[in-house]
Amino acid sequence: MGRLPRWIFVKKGWIMLCMSAVSKLQQKKYSCFINDDDDEHIALVDADPRKRLFDAIEQDCSRDHFLYLASHFNIDVAAFRDLVMTKAIEFASYNALTWLQHDCGID
Repeated sequence: MGRLPRWIFVKKGWIMLCMSAVSKLQQKKYSCFINDDDDEHIALVDADPRKRLFDAIEQDCSRDHFLYLASHFNIDVAAFRDLVMTKAIEFASYNALTWLQHDCGID
């Protein structure tokens, strides 16, 4: 089991939310700091590629991340283009819409 306490840091006038993930495994304590809570930095371990893509759209990940997901998982967006486009519009994901237009040829 793990826990996610929240920490707030102020650095150079910016407020940054950082979560500390702590887990105990076989009496050893592991921890890490999570600065960016989106699919580019944290993803579900057992999520299928389509779920990862939709999570990235919801979180407005970078265009490079969409390129990575499509190439790494060999996702053919043309097969479900209407669903992806609807999701990108619903979450106002500029990066996803740019990726669809410029890299997938979907207008």
